[in-house]
Amino acid sequence: MIYLINITMVNNNNYFIRFSGKKKDFNDYINMVIALPEKSFSIENKCWIISTKSLAIIKNKVSENLITYTNFISLNSTKVDNYQDIGKDMKLIPYDYQKEAIKFSLDHKNALIIYPCGSGKTPIGIGIYLEALSNKIITGPGMIIVKASLKTQWLKEISKFSDLTARIVKTPSEITLKIKHKIKRRQKNLQKKDIDKDTRKKIKVEIQKLENEINTTFVAQFKNVDLLIMNYETLNNADISKQLHKLKPQYIFGDEIQYIKSRTAKRSKSLYEFKDAKMKIGATATPITKDPEDLFGIFNFVNPEVFRNWNQFSRTYVKWIGFGQKDGFKNQDKLKEKIADTLIVKTKEDISGQLPSLIVIPRYCDLAPQQQRMSEQIMDELDELKTKSFNLKRNIKSEKELNDNEDLAKIEAKIMALQTFSQEIADSVRLLEESESTLAKEYVCKGPNNKLEMFKDIVEEIIESGEKVTVFSKYKRMQPIFTEVINEIDPNIKIAYVNGSIAEEKRYEAVYKNFTNNNDYKILLMSDAGAEGINLSACKYLIEYDLATSYAIQTQRHGRIERADSIHDTVFVYQLIANNSWDIIQQKIIEKKEKYDFNLIKNLTNL
Repeated sequence: MIYLINITMVNNNNYFIRFSGKKKDFNDYINMVIALPEKSFSIENKCWIISTKSLAIIKNKVSENLITYTNFISLNSTKVDNYQDIGKDMKLIPYDYQKEAIKFSLDHKNALIIYPCGSGKTPIGIGIYLEALSNKIITGPGMIIVKASLKTQWLKEISKFSDLTARIVKTPSEITLKIKHKIKRRQKNLQKKDIDKDTRKKIKVEIQKLENEINTTFVAQFKNVDLLIMNYETLNNADISKQLHKLKPQYIFGDEIQYIKSRTAKRSKSLYEFKDAKMKIGATATPITKDPEDLFGIFNFVNPEVFRNWNQFSRTYVKWIGFGQKDGFKNQDKLKEKIADTLIVKTKEDISGQLPSLIVIPRYCDLAPQQQRMSEQIMDELDELKTKSFNLKRNIKSEKELNDNEDLAKIEAKIMALQTFSQEIADSVRLLEESESTLAKEYVCKGPNNKLEMFKDIVEEIIESGEKVTVFSKYKRMQPIFTEVINEIDPNIKIAYVNGSIAEEKRYEAVYKNFTNNNDYKILLMSDAGAEGINLSACKYLIEYDLATSYAIQTQRHGRIERADSIHDTVFVYQLIANNSWDIIQQKIIEKKEKYDFNLIKNLTNL
């Protein structure tokens, strides 16, 4: 029996394992590690590196009290019994792990569902409502709160999984705008000289009806409906909030609940007004992203009884380092016990039988010489600016002085600009050339775009294999550039587009009608506006032309093809990275955030 080993988290899927027991147990330790399916030896760190899969094997073989953990709290994934009969009223029967979340939510009434991207939280939210109605836990309508870009997706999914009546809630101005547009069209027709008397009279009657409709349509959307779908910001509207309070919804499902992590944000406060609902469910893949305050903000809605107030939570669980700065959690064991009864957690490994294997393939290239020199120049300027910023901040005595310092504001603005320019050089110098910024023009440089050539080769190879591919870039302005390159491969290839300037309904059409169901469409180009809520279960390949700005967004990107209903056993992500560029810095930033996300909840594997 091994006396003691230490597991230290490195990143999302890698851990250092070190022996710290007695010499007589060392051979047993080595034999166990060598037998692991996924491991390698790090000469630099003088220890073995193992994967999440190998960690699970170790935890099955070694008693928990003989393992110590560093950089994360190990909690068990949630086990739920007696869920087999769940989902019988749904048009499509949920997977077992989805049934578990539904059953857990029914039993606890207030729940935080922490499932990986692509696990299908939409049918879970629908299933909870149906089962709650069937069991008479609730008797009236419910609310689905989502990101604005996901409302149409939820509306479609509700009709796919159930016979429930669902409606997207519109603000008074949204309703008025549409009706006023109809009135304006008819008023324009009245100005025509060639219409007869009867037609003119008919148009006037239609205008009067439309004017009356303005007063009734807004209130009517809250009647004769099962599920009302709205985005978090919609709740800030006083007229909508008033109608919802009259309705007194008994069920609220918050998708991407991390959007209320800030307890002081307006959208969080608007949702907190409804925390007396009988059932409050939050769902997320990344509940902790910055600091302990995020956890409090989420629980203040999902289960406010766990942490009664911020002051008490702050004193008990937040590690302060002075000047209002937080340095993570304290009393972590006590904290995980507090939240455990509200959480249902599943990892990718828990549902791996229904999720495809995800393989991430970094592809590297070098910048052209002139681009490399310009990138290095920007890095030098950034170092100088950050030094100036540090020296200024060191002499500032108060937050007001910090906010009022114009010199500091100018330095910080230029730092942000240079970071953007550095990324744009790594992506395409054309982004600088076409920028409206005068400062950007100062960093334009020549040379071939090696990353774009690498992109072209990968796309061509995928298309020739008969598969489709989704391409992510944080810059919408890259989409015309990608289009030109794709046309060089084959001008007959049809391309679907998703970005922030495209209306929600058009995005849905681009993804599902065109890219998913029309074989002529081989490529889907997306900005991060498409990083959430889109199901690409038929897509086998994804290209990240530039890395995401955070680990959370990277997870959401990958989750588009890592789906429970994927038709592929294995899906692939190509990450295109220019050496000695901002790409490398961004890669390190993501790895750092990835490690922090696991600090409390992300790897809930041992309570």
